[in-house]
Amino acid sequence: MKIDVFAWILTGFKILDKIEVFVKKWAKSEKYQKTATMIAGFSYISILALCFL
Repeated sequence: MKIDVFAWILTGFKILDKIEVFVKKWAKSEKYQKTATMIAGFSYISILALCFL
């Protein structure tokens, strides 16, 4: 089963946008800044990995 890579990447970027908005809201609190950055980084890497599978 061939997955449309372009569709995957577009979906990935839509998800990333939502995560980024969420992280920015979260990052306003000093306490959660490091966690928010880690979540964003992990999500980005996961989506890139899915694109290349």
